[in-house]
Parts: sequence; C-alpha cells; structure tokens
Amino acid sequence: DLVNWESMGKVFSADSLPCWSGGAHGQKCDYWAPEIHQIASGKVAVYFSAREPHPGRALHIGVATADSPLGPFVDQGKPIVSDPHWAIDASYFHDEATGKQYLLWKVDGNAHKVPSVIKMRELSAN
Repeated sequence: DLVNWESMGKVFSADSLPCWSGGAHGQKCDYWAPEIHQIASGKVAVYFSAREPHPGRALHIGVATADSPLGPFVDQGKPIVSDPHWAIDASYFHDEATGKQYLLWKVDGNAHKVPSVIKMRELSAN
C-alpha cells in the first residue's frame, strides 16, 4: 500500500561490502541511491553509488545481483561506471521494443564546479 513498510533485510552485510568501496576497507563510506530491478536475464540487480577508499574518495556506480529480491546479493567486484567528476544516481531502463537495456547516471559536476550532465550507455544482455 506504499504506506506500511516491512524491512526485508540489507543488500550488503558488513562481511559482503563491495571490495572496491571504502566500507570494505574499514573506512567511512557512503552507499546511496539504490535502485532494484529485475533485469532481462531474470536476475535481480541493485544499482548503487559508493565511495572508493582513501585517498581519492571518488564516487562510482556499482551493481550487485541475486536470484531473488531478498538476496543474497553479490557485487561484481569493481565499479561499472567511473568518471573523473564522479558518477552517481544510476537508473536502469529496459526498452521492451528492442530488448536493449540501458543505464543512465549523473556526473556529479556540481561537486567539482563543472556542468552536471546525464549520461547513458547500453548494458550487455546478462
């Protein structure tokens, strides 16, 4: 009903944080803007933003997949999108007419005093 919510768990436990993120190295890390989707392969994917470890602390986009929305989710082991001005706020799109899948994201230009642009790229079938 979109009013009453029940927690069904976490995408990552303290032992399963993405190895490329600062959190996996004992550093304070931001994980945010997650989106969960059933993708064309039938798997469930969570796209999210996270910080790399010190000293860079750049923001990247990662993806973790599972067979069920309840997990367990497994990160792909490295960011799927990186940008010199940081990549945030991923959103997945599946074009049913063509069967193609896309990922859109924002370049965090306002954090670097450059234009913030929206980018998009096609994803592989799996």
